[in-house]
Amino acid sequence: MKQERVLIVEDDRGAELILRLPLEREGFAVDFVEEGYAAIEKLRAHDYSAVILDLIIHRGLNGFGVLNFIDMEQPRLLERVFLMTGMSEQTVMNTAPQLLSRLFRKPFSYRKLVAAVVAVVRPYEAPGEESQKRLLVVDDDNMSAELVAVFGRRIGMSVDIAENGREGIERIANAHYDAVVLDLLMPGIDGFGVLEYLDRCKPEVMAHTIISSGLPEKYRERVAGYGVCGVVTKPLDHRALQEMLAHCIAGATAKDGPKQANGS
Repeated sequence: MKQERVLIVEDDRGAELILRLPLEREGFAVDFVEEGYAAIEKLRAHDYSAVILDLIIHRGLNGFGVLNFIDMEQPRLLERVFLMTGMSEQTVMNTAPQLLSRLFRKPFSYRKLVAAVVAVVRPYEAPGEESQKRLLVVDDDNMSAELVAVFGRRIGMSVDIAENGREGIERIANAHYDAVVLDLLMPGIDGFGVLEYLDRCKPEVMAHTIISSGLPEKYRERVAGYGVCGVVTKPLDHRALQEMLAHCIAGATAKDGPKQANGS
């Protein structure tokens, strides 16, 4: 069996010392280079299972140059690129949104990074097919999120909760959901940031996304432009939400614009 290889591209030699040993313990062969041109040579010479990449490299070609090479020459590898950077989430969202779910902002836990590499390279495959439908709730208001979760479980759905937009994107990138209930107004990456990610990277999820928000009038046309499954305004009406969930699960599209349900 061919050994899986990981390439680390980082101008800080300390990162090699911290990452190499745990990756090798997981059975990976590890290559380390300090700048982008050397990384491209390695990528041309070897078949890598994952790349751990610093975006800001202070000599030679930086991480953005390496990303551009991978995007053009080895696009399938993009799904296995992990970013290490001190840059903001919004900057990464603007430049490489498809990698936001695999972004590790410095300082971060190296153990979590190694665990993420293992999870992506060697995904667990459960026997058989799941019959239970899956719902993701993305809302920074715990009470609202739990209320939606209760409604979802009442109709037999398995429910995950993400407390912010960043966590929501991570979950959507790494798991299949039959429906997503999304709040718009959240700190950091808000609901519109999640919609932008879906539009650019996961368009198939958009038609199964329900907006759950107070939704001021000025936002309604903007939401309609994304082609979501529907909108349920707060305070939530459980019947309206359950009907909307059933509509999404049935595979409904948004050709005629999102459905609107008002809370009572």
